Amino acid sequence: MIIHTKGFATSTGDDEELASVYCTDTSGYCLSFARFLDDELVEVMVVDQINYKTREISVELARNELRVTLSPAAAAQLDDITEYIVPLSLPEKEFHELDAALTVIFEGNNRGHYVRLA
Repeated sequence: MIIHTKGFATSTGDDEELASVYCTDTSGYCLSFARFLDDELVEVMVVDQINYKTREISVELARNELRVTLSPAAAAQLDDITEYIVPLSLPEKEFHELDAALTVIFEGNNRGHYVRLA
């Protein structure tokens, strides 16, 4: 699924102990990743309020896109979509904020996989 978003709301957990990334597309479909800093699992939210905590997630961030892949089992708990592509054209500051939030969400062992390609 391709999500055309105008930007992201991000948090690294500094103020609320919750690191998060949230975006919506033009139809209102949302995609979000979050993790309370003391939690082992990443919470994925889609549509709006359909969520599932999992380790079965892979996120790749490149300068021109964000690619999210879920295992079929994790996707089945949400809306059966295993891959999301979010085309990016973010200002440098927002790109770094997105990277910082994703780094915190996935830091530590066995919380899924995050890689910055750019």
